[in-house]
Amino acid sequence: MNLSLGEFHRFRGGDENFLYMVGSGGIVALDQISEAALRKLENVSLHADALVTELVREGHAQDEARGTIRAVSTVAEDGTSEAAGRAGR
Repeated sequence: MNLSLGEFHRFRGGDENFLYMVGSGGIVALDQISEAALRKLENVSLHADALVTELVREGHAQDEARGTIRAVSTVAEDGTSEAAGRAGR
């Protein structure tokens, strides 16, 4: 699965950063690893496995990286509040 920012928009509300997923209408608060993933995708589309590798190189746990990508991808696909809760930290 390739990931890119074309379907997502970041915005700030108060002291928190959020992600709006255009296709699903989902909105989630971003944590540190989510922010790192978005920075990686700013200029290039990456396969999910390559993004995990990049996040691990930055010191994030592999399970945490995979979980974050999976949760955000789920929100992008179905937009449910349950999925949004799993993606937000």
